[in-house]
Amino acid sequence: MPHVPKLFIDSRFALTKSEAGGVAQFEVDGGIQLRPEARCFLAEFTCPASWDTIDLTNLIFRNFELGTWRWVALEMGNYDMNSLATGLETLLNGPGKKAGMGTCTVAREGLHLKISCDTGSFEVPSDAKILAQLPQFSDVPSTNELYTFPAGAASEHLSSFVDPAPRAQHLRALAQLRGLQHSGPPGRPDHHGQDSRGPWRHGAVAQQRQRARFC
Repeated sequence: MPHVPKLFIDSRFALTKSEAGGVAQFEVDGGIQLRPEARCFLAEFTCPASWDTIDLTNLIFRNFELGTWRWVALEMGNYDMNSLATGLETLLNGPGKKAGMGTCTVAREGLHLKISCDTGSFEVPSDAKILAQLPQFSDVPSTNELYTFPAGAASEHLSSFVDPAPRAQHLRALAQLRGLQHSGPPGRPDHHGQDSRGPWRHGAVAQQRQRARFC
């Protein structure tokens, strides 16, 4: 039997898992032999933590349809490029659309969004233009945080690269090796001479942020 110094477990491959979470069962093919003096302990725990890509800071899409302002609000939640395009298309063809505007289509093109209407013209103004014309709405959250569109009215616009703010991170908990009390055989002292049935001591949590892009 080969020496196994470390075992990695991925919750996605659990044999059984409780609906409420917190309890899972795993099986190692072939099994692992543990000697009487063997000690098992959790050395590291990693899990993803994410939050909404569309939230109170960037949910308002503002455009200028046939010379008239129109604002629509996306629902808050986690979006990828495809669901973002679908959400915008639904809103632009929904209540509040100006008379004379045809059917709007929003499609993903690589890491860009393409908005087109078969009738009428529109503009997706920059924050600078909005502030110049509507300074009283300077604090309104805008989807311009995620992308921008060319200036001027047209029946079709292609956005800049869609680049959302960082919305995800990985939490990594490391056990404190010094003074760690292993879960070895009941009543056996660990390598510090302490009873293995004692409580665990947890180390600090190291946070590693990573950029979560719409993809």
